Amino acid sequence: MPLYRLLLHLYPASFRNEYAGEMCAVFARRLRDTSTVGLPALWIGVFFEELFNALAVHADVLRQDLRYTVRGLRRTPGFAATAILVVALGVGANTAAFSLADQVLLRPMPSPHTETLVKMWQAGPGYSRMELSPANYADWKKMSHSFAALGAYHRGTVNLVGQGEP
Repeated sequence: MPLYRLLLHLYPASFRNEYAGEMCAVFARRLRDTSTVGLPALWIGVFFEELFNALAVHADVLRQDLRYTVRGLRRTPGFAATAILVVALGVGANTAAFSLADQVLLRPMPSPHTETLVKMWQAGPGYSRMELSPANYADWKKMSHSFAALGAYHRGTVNLVGQGEP
C-alpha cells in the first residue's frame, strides 16, 4: 500500500487530498481480489492507469486555470495590455542579454587555431609584467620571425575628442 500512496503523488495535491482515501480503498479491494499470479499484471495496469489519469487531471486543472486567466484579463483590458507589454519587454531583454553572453562568453574566438595564441609582456626594472609601448610593439613586430602574426590591444578606456573622423 505505501507504493500505491507514492504513486498517488502523480496527481495534484488538491485532487490527492480529496480522493486519495477512496482511491486507496478501491485499490485495496482490487489487491485483495487478485491472486498472487495476477499481481504483476495488476501493478502494471494500476501504474499506467494512474499515470494516464494523473495526466488528464493535470490537463484539466491547466485548462481551468487558463480559462480563469482569460476571463480575468478580458475584464480588465488595460491591465492585460500592461501585463503583456511587461512580459514582452522582459523576454526581449533576456533574449538580448543571453544572445550577447553567448556571442561574447560562450562561443570560441573567431580566429583559427586559438590554441596557438599567446600573450606577451615586457619586463622592466621593478616590474615583472608591463604592457608594451606602441614603439616597442612596432619593433617586436618588425623583428619577429617566430610568430605568424602579432596583434596588440589595450584594455583601458579613452574619450575621443576633436573634429572630424577619429
